[in-house]
This record gives sequence, structure tokens and C-alpha cells, in this order.
Amino acid sequence: MKPRLSQIAVLVAFMGLALAALMTSCGCATWQDAAGKSLASASASVDAAMQGWAVWVVNGHATAQQEAAVREAYGRYQAAMQLASTAYQSAVSAKDKTLMQTALAVVAQSRADFVSLVQTFTQTKAAP
Repeated sequence: MKPRLSQIAVLVAFMGLALAALMTSCGCATWQDAAGKSLASASASVDAAMQGWAVWVVNGHATAQQEAAVREAYGRYQAAMQLASTAYQSAVSAKDKTLMQTALAVVAQSRADFVSLVQTFTQTKAAP
């Protein structure tokens, strides 16, 4: 039996988070390293979900409303990543990681929202 797209996306997301946890538990040199690894993990999870979503759409399973919802959620994720990039530059300049911690929390939430939305839509086939 072939694995479903949502199962593959969940597996890839879990592997990315496990890798990030492993890398941060090994003792990062700085908070900047940890922040970079957290952002890379979020990016990998969203990329995997987006690839699964693209296959779902190409195969004709998504409705127009679902596509719009995913597009909107992806836009929120991209805005959070842009915020994190700006926050990182500011935090490094000011030598204050507080702003970066807030930005990482926003990225984590937008990543979770996006992946969850894609998983919800790919659980069942949309009516033709």
C-alpha cells in the first residue's frame, strides 16, 4: 500500500524537528546558531508540506477554496520568516536575543498552522 501524502509530510516534518532538536541538544556555540537551526527546520517542514500540497493540487484533489486558504497561510508563514530575518539582524546588532525569541515563536506558530492546514486538506479527497 502506498503511503498517503499527508503521512509523508508528517514524517518529513518530524524528521526535520528531530534533527533540529538533536543539533541544539549537542551544544550550539551561540544563540545565533540555535536560531538559524530553528529557522532551517521550520523551512524544511513547510517546504515538505508545500511539495505534498503541490502534488495534491496537480492531481486535482484540491478545491479553489482550499487553494486560497493554503495560499493565505503560506503568505503568513513567509511574512513570519521575513520578520525573523529582520529580527535576527536587529538582535545581532543589539546583542539582544529577546526580539529573536519572539520572532522564532511567530515562525513556529505559522509553520504549525500551515502544516496542519495542508494535512487537514489532504486527509480526505475533495469532491469533484
